[in-house]
Parts: sequence; structure tokens; C-alpha cells
Amino acid sequence: MPVVMFFIASGITFLFGLLDHFLGPALSTTIFYVIPIAITAWFGNYRSGLAIGFLAAGFWLLSDISSGREYSHPSIIYWNAFVRLALFLIISHLFSLLRERLRIVETATNTR
Repeated sequence: MPVVMFFIASGITFLFGLLDHFLGPALSTTIFYVIPIAITAWFGNYRSGLAIGFLAAGFWLLSDISSGREYSHPSIIYWNAFVRLALFLIISHLFSLLRERLRIVETATNTR
């Protein structure tokens, strides 16, 4: 995947982070973060998808911290960040795995 595409995905993730910040904690923005992760993992590789996943989880954590929302326990905000990161990493893994499997099937089909 070209470096330019990676930086575009990073910028889109940043914009979704800003959107998340301005919408506040009442509205979920998970699906928006999934878009650049999936595209990066599909057209790039697993590692680039991971990087965007970490970036998305980090932006979301910053958005949560800056919202001023109070939780019943201070560690909840970090638990939520961990769960989101895990979700993003799983999505990255699945998209890159699916793309690789499709490449294998395509190669096998073309050699017949």
C-alpha cells in the first residue's frame, strides 16, 4: 500500500476523531472508525490496518478524556479504550485475512 494512502487513512481517522469529540459520548461513532481500518487492511496489509486501529483507539480515548464524562470508576475509560482497540485489531485481522484468502483462490482459479 502506498504511503500516501496510509496517510490519507490516518487523516480520515483523525477527522472521525474530531467528529467523535464534537458529537460527545452520547452518540456512538464506532462504524466510522471501522471504515479506514478496513480499507487499510484490505488494500495494504495487516500491519497497516493495525496501525490505523491503534490510531483510531487513541483518538477515541482522547475524545473520551476530553469529554469530561465521569464514570463510576476511573479505570473504566481505559477498559473501554482496550475493548475498542481489541475490536479494531480483530477487524483489521479479518479484513487482511479475507483479502489474502481471496488472493489464494484467485491464483488457484487462474492456474487451472
